[in-house]
Amino acid sequence: MGRNNKDLSMFEKGQITAYKDMKLSHSEIAKRIKRDKSTVTKYLLKKNKKNLKKYSGRKSKLDDRQKRHIFKLVTNNRMTCRQVKGTLGLPVSCRTIERSLHDNTNANYEKMIKMVQLKQVHIDARLQWARIHQSWSYEWRKVLFSDEKKFNLDGPDGMKFYWHDKRKDKETFPKRVAGGGGVMVWAGISYFWKTELSIILGRLDSNKYQNILDEHLMPFINQIGLSNVIFQQDNAPVHTSRSTKDWLTSKNIDILEWPALSPDLNPVENLCGILVREVYKDGKFFASVLELKNAIIQAWVQVDQNIIKRLISSMENRVNEVIDKKGQCINY
Repeated sequence: MGRNNKDLSMFEKGQITAYKDMKLSHSEIAKRIKRDKSTVTKYLLKKNKKNLKKYSGRKSKLDDRQKRHIFKLVTNNRMTCRQVKGTLGLPVSCRTIERSLHDNTNANYEKMIKMVQLKQVHIDARLQWARIHQSWSYEWRKVLFSDEKKFNLDGPDGMKFYWHDKRKDKETFPKRVAGGGGVMVWAGISYFWKTELSIILGRLDSNKYQNILDEHLMPFINQIGLSNVIFQQDNAPVHTSRSTKDWLTSKNIDILEWPALSPDLNPVENLCGILVREVYKDGKFFASVLELKNAIIQAWVQVDQNIIKRLISSMENRVNEVIDKKGQCINY
C-alpha cells in the first residue's frame, strides 16, 4: 500500500506533471515514480480542479497579448518582473505581472538545477556504464554508496530560482565546487543500513580518507554481514590515488566502476539534499562550527531508512534515463 497524497514531495509532484504532459498513463506514471496508481490519480484530479477553478473579481489590467509577451520574456530571456515592466512599458505593478505568471498553467517558479558540464568523453562513458548496468536490479541492494558533503555556516549554496516554462527542459547552472567555511562530512548508505556520519577535520587527503574508511566503512561491512558488498565512490583524487586503491585491495573490497562527473547517479546526493533542507529549515544559519556539526549529526540520525530504500530503488530508473538521454545528465 502506497503512502497518501500528502506525502508526495515537490519533486514527485513535478515528475507526475511532467510525465502527464508526455501523455503517459496513470499506471505508467505510478510505475516510474514507484507510487500507487491511486496516489497519482488523486493528485492529478486535485491539480485539475485547482486549474479549472474560476475566480470572481475585477477584470485583469493585462490583456492576453501582454500576458503572452510577459511569459516569453521571463522564460526565454530570464527577465525579472521589474525588467519586464520597463521593457514593455506596462502601466501595472510588478505584483500584477507576477500574478499573471502564477495564473499561467505553463509557468512554474522553481529552483534552478545544479548540473555539471559534460564533455563528449564523459557522455560516452556514462552511456557505456548505463548499458553495462541496465540489467541490474537486486544487485543495487548490495551497493554501499558514499560521498562527502560540505555544509556552510551561512546556509546552502546555489539558491537560484527562475520562471520555468514547464513545456521545456529545466534550466541548470554550473555547480560550485568549494567555498566558504563550514563542516565537511562523509557518509555511506545501502538499501538496508546507513553508516555513521564522519566529520572531516581539516583538508581531506588520501591518508585521512583511508582512516575514515577504516573507522566507518569496515565496521559497517563487518556489522551487516552482507556478503559481496560493492563499494561506490566517485572519482575524486583522494578516492582514486594509488595508496587508496592499494588500501581497498588489501581489504578485499569490490569497487563499483563509476563514470566521472555523475553526481546525478548517486542517491547520496539526493539524501544530502534532504539533510540540507532539514539543517537549514526556516532560514536557519549557524554562528559556530560546533553548532552546525551538531545539527548535521542530529539530522543524519533522524533519516528514515525507508527514504534511503526509495532512493536506492531509483537506480534502475536512473540507468534507463541515462540511456534514454544518450548519456546526458538526468533530473535526479
